[in-house]
Amino acid sequence: MCQLVIFELFTVKHIHLTYMIRVVATNASDNLYCTLLAHSAIHGVMDGYTGFVARPINGNYAYIPMEEIVVTKNQVDTKDHKWA
Repeated sequence: MCQLVIFELFTVKHIHLTYMIRVVATNASDNLYCTLLAHSAIHGVMDGYTGFVARPINGNYAYIPMEEIVVTKNQVDTKDHKWA
């Protein structure tokens, strides 16, 4: 007897680095860092996690739930010379 297996479709959104605004030019360390973040995010998605951010904490990459990320707000000073 065969069982019907239903797969759920999912999408992975990726924001390419060229769309980000940077103050300094990129270097090899940026490339390595972004590669590690991307690998961590993809591993999390393939493990079935959603609504998380992958980032390094104490040298280890961790999955942080979006609910924890949005608890506090960081104020950006748009009058600062970096944003001019």
